[in-house]
Amino acid sequence: ARVGTGAAAAALAHANGAMVAKDQSSAKPRFRVCTGHDLRIIKGEDAVMVKPLTDAYPESWAFAVCDGHAGVTAANWVVDNLLRHLKPRLPPALPNFGDKGELSEFCSALQVALMEALVAVDNSWLSIGHFSGTTVTAVLVTGPLITCANLGDSTAVLDTGASLLELSHSHRLQTNKSERERLKKAGNTVAAYAFHLKGPAGPNEEGVGPVRVWPGGLCVSRSVGDGDVGPAVVPIPHVRQVLVPAHGCRVIIASDGLWDVVSTSAAARLARSLVAGDAAKALTKAAAHDRAKVIDDTSVIIVDVLPAAGKADSWPAVVASLAHPGADAKAKAKTGAGKKLLKMFMPQRAEADEPDAREVDSGPGKLTFLQDIDCLYKHPKIAAELARNQYVQKDRRPDPPKDSPMLRNNINVRTSVRGPPRYVRPTSGSGGAALIPTRVSLNGALPAE
Repeated sequence: ARVGTGAAAAALAHANGAMVAKDQSSAKPRFRVCTGHDLRIIKGEDAVMVKPLTDAYPESWAFAVCDGHAGVTAANWVVDNLLRHLKPRLPPALPNFGDKGELSEFCSALQVALMEALVAVDNSWLSIGHFSGTTVTAVLVTGPLITCANLGDSTAVLDTGASLLELSHSHRLQTNKSERERLKKAGNTVAAYAFHLKGPAGPNEEGVGPVRVWPGGLCVSRSVGDGDVGPAVVPIPHVRQVLVPAHGCRVIIASDGLWDVVSTSAAARLARSLVAGDAAKALTKAAAHDRAKVIDDTSVIIVDVLPAAGKADSWPAVVASLAHPGADAKAKAKTGAGKKLLKMFMPQRAEADEPDAREVDSGPGKLTFLQDIDCLYKHPKIAAELARNQYVQKDRRPDPPKDSPMLRNNINVRTSVRGPPRYVRPTSGSGGAALIPTRVSLNGALPAE
């Protein structure tokens, strides 16, 4: 796993272990951004991005968590190339946020830019012949506007200090009925593993593990890459946009290595007493507490969007300033919070969930919602631009040779490598022959486009 870097990263300034955005305009911005991140590597398939978005927008930042499938290479490809495709598509300047018309147009333009950039990244990745893939949960902070676009099941949660909002929309098939139905209508099989673990369970079989899409055996319905699953698994995101409350907010972006072990409410409560960098470390440590469940990488990015002016100089201070039960006690216990970490996640009494921001009508937990759009249905024509549409279905992918790196390195390869059927990309001038790339864990670096 790695963190995306670039020439623009030189604009980062470090304070208190968190990265703080410098003022990029003569006018003082309404908010400033502090962030920290941490990674716990088990399989080495996660990649994260923390980068300034563009000099055209004061206080603009781009963050992403990518959870790779069959290696980290597709995740690294997204980290290296997403902003290169996104920047030329961005509106030239920030809107007047007090003008509802300008703000609405800007939000719509940002949605389209993110959607087109993800499709372009996906097309470029598949064009080089690799069939590994990745989830993508990207968050843009542009002044007081937060935009989240996601593919797959890495999750972003916004904490107001008094309520929570899930910014991402999960495409995990186990919990997303509408996506299961969409894939079935497209001709895919949706089922858990069969008992022999070499393909999908039959109609009358109970199956093993979570629901997956076949061919491919993928647990999510949207991703970058994963071309052998066929054209129904798409890189077209769900986008949500909200305005930052006047007192600021915190966004927790993490791969499923965290959320499979720690609830959103528990994560927010733990993180509230800590500054960004320490909060990220505490959450990865919390995910590792239950060793029986820790089978995946855990990547966490903490993004604090704080008022540019005011007494509260950190998220714990903001929470303490709110009329939120227990906030003051938590804020004063920064140094002791780490010692209480394991105790917090021991099986004791069940704690109530934090309020859902969508149900809060007043007070510090109230949010201004702007957009909640599934781009696949809002912009259906974009599906025609997908490179994966040219892939054709074959009856069976041949067994790998005995000296295959899949066997030699004991790599956990998706079952579709050996099971029927699968999608492949036809090669030009081959008389119908198909390119059958080997799906292995590619952890070597690939150059950017």
